[in-house]
Amino acid sequence: MTTDTICINKDRLVRLPWAFFQDHQDRDLPTPDPVQWNRKSVWVSLDDPNLDELLDDARYYAHKGSRRGWDSGALRYVYAAERLLKAYHDQIEEDIIP
Repeated sequence: MTTDTICINKDRLVRLPWAFFQDHQDRDLPTPDPVQWNRKSVWVSLDDPNLDELLDDARYYAHKGSRRGWDSGALRYVYAAERLLKAYHDQIEEDIIP
């Protein structure tokens, strides 16, 4: 996160589940700067250039195909990726985000 003061358009925020966001960040991948967060969710700007990287990473995990052979630890990230994508698409499709 940066400490610079940034003007954020709150109408352009999307609320995402924390679990996959945190995993993505922990792997030192380009991650959107959180605008707001709590223990379950993080809000990021739709204009953040790293949002596409996060979504691409989630798509990779969510579309791995068969879940046979995955241990429960790995499956946790697959399910977290699916929840992140669902939350994103639900907000976009319901026109919550202009």
